[in-house]
Amino acid sequence: MFTLDTLSHTCFVDGQTIQLTPGEYRLLSILLKSRNRNVDSSLLSIEVFGDVDIAKLDNLIRRIRRKTGITIEKVRGIGYRLPLP
Repeated sequence: MFTLDTLSHTCFVDGQTIQLTPGEYRLLSILLKSRNRNVDSSLLSIEVFGDVDIAKLDNLIRRIRRKTGITIEKVRGIGYRLPLP
């Protein structure tokens, strides 16, 4: 289970504090607001970076997964989804 603190831009995973970069926080926040729904890669990239850079987006997703252990699903041909109960 994880939560985001909107004041400190910090992520808490199973009680542990995970420091996020502004881009990581922005991306995770967008996915959390859209939980369980597919989010287009191009739209995510524009929201986070201001332009379409899918390679940069994929790298950021990889870093978030590595740092937090949170499951972020890649939806082939569409984008990403954050599956939550």
